[in-house]
This record gives sequence, structure tokens and C-alpha cells, in this order.
Amino acid sequence: MRTKQRSRKGKLNRIGRRRRNIRIGLLAATIALVGLLVFQLRDSGMVPANQPADVWFEAEQRPVELVTLPADDAAHDNYTEWWYYNGHLDTQDGRQFSFHYVIFVINRMAGHTVVHASFVDHATGRHFTAQRRTAGKPNDGLENAFDFDFSDWKMSGSGGQDRLVIDTPDFNFDLALENVNPPVLHGRTGLLDFKQAGSSYYYSRPRMRVAGTAGIDGNSQLVSGEAWFDHQWGDFRVTALAWNWFAVQLDDGRDLMLFELFTPEGKKVVLFGTLSGKGMEDVILDETGFKVTVTDYWYSEQTRINYPMGWKVQVPGHNVNIALEPVIREAEFDGRDSSYLIYWEGPVRVTGSQGGRGYIEMSGYQPSERRPAAESSRAQEEITLIDNLPSTAAGYPKPAIVTADNSNVRAGPGMEFAVIANLASGREVDIVAASDEWYRIDLGERQPAAQMWIHQTLVNPR
Repeated sequence: MRTKQRSRKGKLNRIGRRRRNIRIGLLAATIALVGLLVFQLRDSGMVPANQPADVWFEAEQRPVELVTLPADDAAHDNYTEWWYYNGHLDTQDGRQFSFHYVIFVINRMAGHTVVHASFVDHATGRHFTAQRRTAGKPNDGLENAFDFDFSDWKMSGSGGQDRLVIDTPDFNFDLALENVNPPVLHGRTGLLDFKQAGSSYYYSRPRMRVAGTAGIDGNSQLVSGEAWFDHQWGDFRVTALAWNWFAVQLDDGRDLMLFELFTPEGKKVVLFGTLSGKGMEDVILDETGFKVTVTDYWYSEQTRINYPMGWKVQVPGHNVNIALEPVIREAEFDGRDSSYLIYWEGPVRVTGSQGGRGYIEMSGYQPSERRPAAESSRAQEEITLIDNLPSTAAGYPKPAIVTADNSNVRAGPGMEFAVIANLASGREVDIVAASDEWYRIDLGERQPAAQMWIHQTLVNPR
């Protein structure tokens, strides 16, 4: 009996040891698997385990690229997407043209596609626009490419080898584009936060070599030049915010993209930029990294909108201190027949620390009171004067309250300056300077960045 008990006990011990060995084996395998996973994560810079502080710091600063090219040249299923080009063309006989060409896709339940194009003849100042709208999406299922065909309007590309074709009664072009510099993933990851408007994937090819033909009034000739390409997509709403967008190709080979997003009431939301170029690491610019100052305005007789129409752009620490002047002022695009949007889109000349060429887009501006008088010599003198004013004169800033509804805020201390905002009674402002019967004020969140002046009878300093 005792022998049977020992035998049974020994058998149970063997089973127990076997189970224990299995558990130990499983634990060891789990530890090995976890260790392998941690090693792979550490090696890819995603966890700091067992890494020196300097190595982990570098890994932490290495963003994960969320845009993959050429795969993301193709269409996506997000709410909003566009493929956008602007360019500058030179003819063999010395003429200059500029163009912009864009396809917008809105993926609602009843999606639609909008095509906009414009063309500027520098010599004559003539500005042409064309637009179309179609139901549905032009996604043809291509991978690593896009190929949109609207009969005599075409846009295709992959990996920086693109082609643009458009033929209208006023202008035409047939252009082959080749990427020169590496593409720029804005924010280094390619994904940007537009706050209440949503988020956007965004990359650019700022330098594309262009060759082909272009012309006006049914004529065409050989052209060459450079173009800028943007591709954006995401679940964002273009009507949620207004914006100023700058694309500048500097003569020293660097490219500067800046945008200012703000509410229709003028409250700033996002200021962002990227300075890039062949052979340099992309420089990410936040609101402290650049400054845009408006130097003049233009009033549209057609839409009653006052647009900024002259800019100073500074990027401290990167030797960028430039002035941007429009090639023509009358470059407004009335897209109400296709997209219900009105915006200003035109080429600019670059002078200052560097020369260059660029394009500017301004969208979301609201109709306002017309400027009472054209720009005068006094107005130009006042612009110079207020540019030289200290940001905070003695005794300022001083809080104040607006005392009348629809109080006009102007771009300078005089009735000849453009109205750039209307303030309601009770609005709090800061007075930062004074000139004769005018106060220069700061709204704190006001964009675009411009001098803001209000008549002294319309505010009550505290």
C-alpha cells in the first residue's frame, strides 16, 4: 500500500515538474519575444529602453513620415483633396507668362470635382481665368499616379514627372514638368493640424523644371520655366478658415512656403512655414520664425473685397528679408460658377535680400467698405512713418473699449487708408501708439498682420 502511494506521489511529482517546465518554457519564450519587440522598437527610435540619453533624444526628434511617394501622388478617399500648380514661363522672344492650374475634389455623399486655371501675360497685364465643375470623383484607380482627363483639359503625374494641358479660347498650354529638388513633407511628417478646420496631409515639389508650349488668343510658342506643385488631402473644410498662402522661389535656390490661417473675423489660428532647398535640411517655421507685414491694399470693384496687395516677409536667422509685389493687382478669381469661392491668386516679384519669383493665394476675405481714395503720396509717407514706429511707445500699451458699433479699423492713420475690419461696441483693444487724431491698436489675435488704426472718437481709453 505504501509502495503504491509512493508510486502515485512520484507520478504526480513528474507531472508537476513537467507542467512547471512548460510554464518556465512559455515564460522564457514570452520574455524572448518581448525582448525582441523592445529591441526592434528601440532600434527604430520608438522607445528609450537601454539607450543613452543623446541617442534617445535624436530618436525622439526623428519624425515618422506619414506621406509615402509616389504612392501618395494618387487620389485618396478623404473629404477634401487637391492637386495644385503655379508656374512662371519665359518665351524665346523674352515675354513672360504665369499660370495656376488646380483640381479640387470634394468627397461628400454627392462628390464633385472642380477645375480652376488662370493665366497672366506680364507684358500687357491681361489676366484670364477658366473653370469647370463635374459631378463625381475623377479617381481612376491608379496607383502611384494621377491622370485626370477632361477632354481638352488634362493633368497627370507620378513621382515628379507631370504633364499639364489646357486649351481655352483665351489661353492654352501644353507643359511637361520634371522635379528638380527632393519633395518637401511639410512638418517633416507630411501631416498638419489646421485646428477647427481639420487636418491635412501636405507635400510640395517646389522646383519643377517646365518645358512646352503656351500662348494667348489661339497662338502658342515654345516656353520654359519653373513650377511649384502642391498636393493636399484630408478631412478638412476649406470654408472653415480664411488664409494667406505664399510660395516663393528665391534666386539663391531656396524655396519658402508660408501660410496664415485665420477666421473670417480675423482671429489667427495657425501660422506655419517651411524653408527648403537643394542640399539643405528643411527648416520648419512657426509663428515665431517669420513675420509678414502688409504694405498696401487693393479693392475689387467686382466683389467689394479689400485684399492685401504688398508684403514684407522676414525670416530671422536665415537671411530672408524680402518685399513681394504683385505682377498685376487684378488677379481675383471669381469661382462662384464652380466652387462658390472667391479668392485672389497671382504672381509676385521678389526683391530685397534675394530676388526671385512667387505666387500668393488669399481666400476667405469678406466684402467690406471701399477705400475712399486712391493711394496718395501722403499715404505712402504714412506707411513709412508707421513702419518706423516702436511697437510700444511710452505709456503704452493702454487698454481701451470701442464705443460705437461698426467702428472702422484702417490700415493707417487717415481716411485714405483701407478699412480692414469693423469692430462692435464694447470690444476690448489695446492702444499701442497715437498719431494726430488716430490710435494704433492691437487686437491680439488679428490676422493678417497689418497696421491697425482707429479714430480716437471711437474708443474710450481706460
